[in-house]
Amino acid sequence: MKTLDVKHKTYGRIRVNSFYLKYLDVSKETIEEFIKSQDGIIDAKLNKTTGSLSISYDPNKIYIEEFLELINNTPIDVILGILKSYKTKPKPKEENPSKLRMLLGVVGGLLSLTPIFPNPFVKAITIFGSIPSFKSAITNLLQGRLSYQLLDSLALGITIQRNMLLSSNIMNLFIGLGDYLEDKLNQKARASIEDLLNVDGETAYIEKDGTKIEVPIEEISIGDIVVVYAGGRIPVDGIVNEGKAVVNESVLTGEDKPVLKEVGAKVYAGTNVVDGKIYIRVEQKGADTVISKIAHMVESYMDQKPAIYDRFNKLADATVLPILSIGLANQLITRNLAKTSSILTIDYNTNLRVSIPIAIASSISKASTHGILIKGGRSLEAMSKIQYIVMDKTGTITKGEPVITDLIPLEDSLNQEELLRIAASLEQRLKHPIAEAIVNLAKEKSLELYEREDSDYDIGLGISAKLLQGQDTLHEYKFGSSRYMANHKISITKHIKDIARQKHDEGKTVLYLAKDKKIIGLIAFKDMIREEAKDVIKKLKDIGIKLMMLTGDNEEVAQAIAKEVGIEEFRARVSPEEKAKYVEKLKKEGYKVAMVGDGVNDSVALSAADVGIAMGDGSQVAIDVADVVLVKEDLNLIYKAIKLSKDTMRVVDNNIKFNFTVNTLGMAMAILGSGNPAFSVMINNGSTILSALYSITPDIENG
Repeated sequence: MKTLDVKHKTYGRIRVNSFYLKYLDVSKETIEEFIKSQDGIIDAKLNKTTGSLSISYDPNKIYIEEFLELINNTPIDVILGILKSYKTKPKPKEENPSKLRMLLGVVGGLLSLTPIFPNPFVKAITIFGSIPSFKSAITNLLQGRLSYQLLDSLALGITIQRNMLLSSNIMNLFIGLGDYLEDKLNQKARASIEDLLNVDGETAYIEKDGTKIEVPIEEISIGDIVVVYAGGRIPVDGIVNEGKAVVNESVLTGEDKPVLKEVGAKVYAGTNVVDGKIYIRVEQKGADTVISKIAHMVESYMDQKPAIYDRFNKLADATVLPILSIGLANQLITRNLAKTSSILTIDYNTNLRVSIPIAIASSISKASTHGILIKGGRSLEAMSKIQYIVMDKTGTITKGEPVITDLIPLEDSLNQEELLRIAASLEQRLKHPIAEAIVNLAKEKSLELYEREDSDYDIGLGISAKLLQGQDTLHEYKFGSSRYMANHKISITKHIKDIARQKHDEGKTVLYLAKDKKIIGLIAFKDMIREEAKDVIKKLKDIGIKLMMLTGDNEEVAQAIAKEVGIEEFRARVSPEEKAKYVEKLKKEGYKVAMVGDGVNDSVALSAADVGIAMGDGSQVAIDVADVVLVKEDLNLIYKAIKLSKDTMRVVDNNIKFNFTVNTLGMAMAILGSGNPAFSVMINNGSTILSALYSITPDIENG
């Protein structure tokens, strides 16, 4: 296998792909800097996900083919050794105040144990390390708020004044460690989101007048044709105009299995072409792409705390004054500043302030990388309490793509092809899904359509028109639902009703074709049930969730679909307004209700529910009003989102119990013991660190 395989080359620029680049135990930055260090190389960009390396070079200074050939002829273990020994230039990093505080705490603590250094020097280090607590306490006091920082500041002030510098520095070490860990875990939660938006300096190839031009991504326009080769990242949302490719969409769906994309398929920015070449007609770019919207929405919602955070934070803040009172009473009675400092060191706020936001941010970030967009901590908390899920049928339980299943002529002179030809001639140029399915089927069979005249379309019911069949021969037809036939006083015989009933029992919808007031044929179609629907509904039932299906379809079709997927409770012929009423009714009965839908007609019910869940390919209105958006049309994501929310809130609840238990024990030990501020710090801040690490444990269930 070649180390580097050339995928595309233009003057001064080449893109290569390599299996090894994905798995070399060397950082992306090291590989890029090593390539750039070669004479004649201007720039290098590596995508480790796909193993794609883009190199810009000066053809007058380097013969790029010789350079690549040299690499290909060098054993991979030698290349690995060279890269591992290569020293990259350190990147300037922002100073983290919590790291400085930890360092000062360690240095001050060690110096306090050594009599060599004068006490004022050690005390100065300790005071400098304590400044963040003093500043926060003063700021909160000026805002009229008693905070845990006030307790920390008093404890630090007392221990410093009493020359208990080891205790003071241990406090600084643990407070700094807690703040540092909070920053790191939050950065980790946001890292995947930032990566999605990181396209600085990236370029793409667009096709104009038969030639390919390399342009910065920001210069791409709607309607342009973008060319993406194997190993490249798709920079826009659009439709495949030409070619075919295998695309890894894991950045959107969380699934590593690549998907074949051919002409007419939708592709998304941020996904990677594994193999093949595609020409994409640009529909959305930049901030308007799906991946950018997800990333920005997740960023905006990650800091939203659940209601439980507000409740317990207020309770924790309310303990500050009692702790101050206990500390003051202890000092008046015992005159023991060490014990008083130990009491003041205990607070109930730090743990919650750190662990709950980390749990929320981590879970929302993990969900977003699996195609689940949760709009904040309150939505996550509400989802964990769901008892009843109301699901729209069309486009949610079913695919929303009608398939013609039966062509049933009712006269000897009419065959299936002629029945389809007449129906397609009536439905031509209509844009609803059923009309398109009928016309497309006729095209597949290469049927020539009749000319249509004097058409009269009754939205949602049917169409009447005259068709030119033969020379100057016009025949009038009506095509539509049983209700449309009734409106035009066309009777349906018992025999025809029996046929229709049988199709309804199979979960199919029947349309009637009439000529001269007589029904001459039937066409049945079925909106196919999603493959995963039955399994997901069973899993939701297994965790105690009740389900109801709502549909505008007739009773027989609704019953057949509900039975097939395992839903006992359903309502048929339901209008959009009635959907919201059913949701409100369940809420009044005391249930926490989620509504799952995809269309504009579901938006009222989505808003009415405790949690609205929208299918990502649905209407923008539905997506805007929903609390949770499923980027991929996969009902498994509903189960995964609910499981994640339950696991997250279980972690939050456990942290709250742990926080109050440990700190109450610490308070009791501080009051009853001899008093050791360092021990109280280890109890308070040590429990915070453990809770923070526990907060990142909830994850998306696989399968």
